[in-house]
Amino acid sequence: MIREAWAAYARRSWGHGELDYRRGSYGLFGRNSGYTIVTSMSTLWAAGLKEEFEAGRKWISRSLSNSFSSISSSVEVARVVSGYIGGLLSCYALTKEVLFLERAVEIGLLLEPAYAGTKGIRKVFETSFFKLHILGGLPHKYIVPKDGSVSGTRVPTSAVATGLLEYAYLAEVSGDERFSERFTAIKANLKELRKSSANGLLLKEVDIMRGRWSGSAANASLFGSTFSAYRGLLAVFIACDGFSGMPTQEDDCFQEYLQAIEAAVQRAEMLCSISLRGDENYFTFARDYHPTSKRKRFHGRFMDVSGHALAGMLALGARALERRRARRSSKRYANTEERERIGRHWFWAKSLAETGRAVAGEQATGLPPNRYYFPQTREESSKKSPKESSKESSKESSSSQTGAKLSSLSSSSSSSSSSSSSSSSSTSSTKSQRQGSNPKDSEYHLSGELAETYFLLYRLTRDARYREYAWALVQALRRSCRNQGESSTGGGGVQTVGSFGTVVDVTQTVARRTTYQPAELLSSTLKWLYLIFAPDEGEELFSLERWVFTSPGGQPLPIYYRKGGGR
Repeated sequence: MIREAWAAYARRSWGHGELDYRRGSYGLFGRNSGYTIVTSMSTLWAAGLKEEFEAGRKWISRSLSNSFSSISSSVEVARVVSGYIGGLLSCYALTKEVLFLERAVEIGLLLEPAYAGTKGIRKVFETSFFKLHILGGLPHKYIVPKDGSVSGTRVPTSAVATGLLEYAYLAEVSGDERFSERFTAIKANLKELRKSSANGLLLKEVDIMRGRWSGSAANASLFGSTFSAYRGLLAVFIACDGFSGMPTQEDDCFQEYLQAIEAAVQRAEMLCSISLRGDENYFTFARDYHPTSKRKRFHGRFMDVSGHALAGMLALGARALERRRARRSSKRYANTEERERIGRHWFWAKSLAETGRAVAGEQATGLPPNRYYFPQTREESSKKSPKESSKESSKESSSSQTGAKLSSLSSSSSSSSSSSSSSSSSTSSTKSQRQGSNPKDSEYHLSGELAETYFLLYRLTRDARYREYAWALVQALRRSCRNQGESSTGGGGVQTVGSFGTVVDVTQTVARRTTYQPAELLSSTLKWLYLIFAPDEGEELFSLERWVFTSPGGQPLPIYYRKGGGR
């Protein structure tokens, strides 16, 4: 599948951003940007596709510098950091070729205008020369690489945090203090911003000119706009050999991660488990929280596609807690509270993974939708007033979609007649729900969050069921996303065989797909799935004891230094 997807891109859209047969466009970053090439290099290396990797290396050597600096449209700073800088640093870590490091430094310096001119955090220093020192480092949302112009002062928290791991490693291998300053500023900003919010939560959006949370999005979340902040803090700690259990240079990142997660899970109760039928089946999802609202604290009963990666992150955090506890011999740390916290993180990780598998398995295509709405339980409905219940039911009927409700997963089959009648009624209700809903919620964009969770949980637990879940996802991808050369979706007769396309509606048995193949398919989705089934010949490929992955992007970077020196 990796070879097929790469061949389709190279045949039709070589050197451009992404592959799109039908629209004649080139996706992210447009013409001559090579976004798919840079982000897919680590996948090609892992799969042993030497010829394809060499072709990508030659393009990066000859064309990347001029191509990127010639982009005249606004691009997201966070995507540049995670895609270009993360991809190039991964290539450098795998091959030790200075070419990749030089290109990463070049692009990193081109982003300098995005990090200048913002307030960030104010810190007061009492000296004889001045009393106020302003620490910047909050990036603008967009930048035009050609002229360095920037825009977008209200930035998602995930975009602010993107670059924690990339800049830490880039500063380590290049020795350039400018990248170290960016890393320090991002970390300090996240810490101060979290302390300034109610209950110590990470909210969705930051006003970078004022250095505070944006009032237009003053709610907290565990996925989407804030996920990369949690994952970035944890990844930096692991990169500093956090799995060793020994004190590291970035223990404060792990403490920030733990405090943010505990605030969300324990105090704000943003992770919710519901039983839709009896006590035999529980389904877990993350919900948004409004810390300033007195009446309606929680918003939404849905799982976003980015929420599937939350399970893998919690599992990594649980493993780090286990290693730290095992290294501490003092009885002060060997307490019940520590064990309970580890058990809590493992429980949430596995529960979220099971819910993701159930949501994907319920769809006709076996693929996870962009957003899945959970139905209300009878207990929750009984606690509400009649006025609130009528409002909630009308909202639920207009927004619920992407397959039959999860109650069908926990229902047991009885006689054939009753099962056929129930299936026909559920199908008709599903169609009526889908007609009044946002059609984009039923799409699948070849994203890799669920595959990432399967990979991390399999590597951390060695439980074979996660391999089975991953294999079901592989089959669903090949069955529903692989184009066979047909032009029913507007391909214009172009030979699309071998390429993969996004799915328009995951609830349809015969999937209707586009001819758009996003870079994420090669950069992350197929990489995670390949690594789950990669043969163990000698040393394990990308062992979690020696490698850590960026988020977003899924680029592997080495665990690069210990307490006392390099590795």
